[in-house]
Amino acid sequence: MSAVTFRFLPENGTLASGVREPGAATQNGLAAYINLDPNVSNDVEYEAAALPSASSPAWTNNGIGAPSESVSGGELSVSAETGEALYYSLARSGLASASPAYMRLRIKITESGTDRVYGFFARIDDGTKRWEVLGFVDRYVASILASSVAGVGASVTATTYHVIELCKINAAKLSVYADGRWAFDCPASYYPASAAADTFYFGPYLPTGTTTAVISSVHLKDATLWPSSSPTADFAFDSGVAGTVWDMSTIKMLENLFGEAGNLKYKYGAGETTSPTLNGSFLTAANLALESDPTGRYLRINVQLNGDGSQDAGWGGMEIAATTRRLVQPALGRGLAA
Repeated sequence: MSAVTFRFLPENGTLASGVREPGAATQNGLAAYINLDPNVSNDVEYEAAALPSASSPAWTNNGIGAPSESVSGGELSVSAETGEALYYSLARSGLASASPAYMRLRIKITESGTDRVYGFFARIDDGTKRWEVLGFVDRYVASILASSVAGVGASVTATTYHVIELCKINAAKLSVYADGRWAFDCPASYYPASAAADTFYFGPYLPTGTTTAVISSVHLKDATLWPSSSPTADFAFDSGVAGTVWDMSTIKMLENLFGEAGNLKYKYGAGETTSPTLNGSFLTAANLALESDPTGRYLRINVQLNGDGSQDAGWGGMEIAATTRRLVQPALGRGLAA
């Protein structure tokens, strides 16, 4: 009998509905990184095929002065000078103080005014608070409070596209993501009182100097950010030898490596043929390690997100020891049907 350690490090590619692609080929030594993403579906999608005011649903153009706007090649370009504004608003009856809401922009700010209080902004106004992120060429910050910038900045590369996400969980806090990575959380105390209830906003507002931005998409959700038990993905290990004993006490799960805080649970099954039957209930990684050692050439692991809408959950892979009848070359896990 021989002991073998099997490691699964997921490869690039879509492995389940809602999986966000990794930002790089390798991250902390992993071949890839699975992020179970709240952006599975959206209540509103603006894809810059027309001006926001000519899209469906139509956004309200709130212009002050003589700002400029244009659409070309799936990009919305907006620009405002000192004392001008060109911001868009969309009323949504589903917004409420205690309810979750989500706003995602793919944006590059090519020119920014010198005033760090105003500039380009994205906002979720739920009738109680103005949950807001301000954008500048080199960073994104939480909000404005008492005429000063509040919150921790997320540094970004200047004048290139970035995906900025505002994830309001409840009446208590906003989580902000930059390019798929958690950037910072801000409590409700950081944010000013509501200006206009039940409305999403984005655009440049009263900069000092010129603010110019290009937006390729805006996605919104004003209800539950994701179902409480999805998405899921299946993976299989192949020992290459019948009668393998899988040592559950050695299971090591690579969870939430980049600041996420969602919960992950697992089902498992082992058998001599592929896709063995899963156990009856989802388990935490700790409970999984307490299970009796199953036997079979194949070990199947099912990964499930159990989230409350607060943050993404990330799964980077796992390793487990097994005892086989003879020493074999371990086979990497492969994604099965999601």
